[in-house]
Amino acid sequence: MTLFREIPDENGNLIYHINMDNFLKTGDRSDFIKILPNDTVIIQQKPLSYVLSNVGLINTFMSMLNLYLSIQINARRN
Repeated sequence: MTLFREIPDENGNLIYHINMDNFLKTGDRSDFIKILPNDTVIIQQKPLSYVLSNVGLINTFMSMLNLYLSIQINARRN
């Protein structure tokens, strides 16, 4: 997870990379950063999550391909 600050903090940092693994394993919140107004948090999507979120798109494409092939087969028979 990455946090982007609009205004640098007292240390001059604009970008923080936050590792959630330690929190998920131990529950330790000591590495957490206070989120301020206008901060932007980016959570990267895992590959499997990306595929699952696009299943509808893949299904639509396959349906259109199936329809196209069916039309082509029927046109050749006539």
